[in-house]
Amino acid sequence: MSGWLWVGLIGSLAIGLQLSRRLFALPRFDGASPAERHACCDRPQFEQVVDFGQAAGFDFDLGRCGSCGAWLMAVFRGASITCNVISEEQAEHFLGLQGTPELRRALKTWVN
Repeated sequence: MSGWLWVGLIGSLAIGLQLSRRLFALPRFDGASPAERHACCDRPQFEQVVDFGQAAGFDFDLGRCGSCGAWLMAVFRGASITCNVISEEQAEHFLGLQGTPELRRALKTWVN
């Protein structure tokens, strides 16, 4: 296969990936904006709202900070626990997917 054909193929794949992300319009899961983040969330008082179960080798619990009310995603893997502040949009997206097969896919995408 010639070099130009490979360049065209790789370019087409990259464009296709960008288009599919826009078509499905899933919210980005890269954390809460600074405006949504509160000082107490460096050590949040996690209060569980829902246990989403397991996906991609992790266990996910959605909760709120007992101090400021920020949305939090607790991620468990073995003995390791991380707690991430997430946006209202992200929390609503996950809650809307609760009980569907798409929830596991969305959690897997978010954690990666």
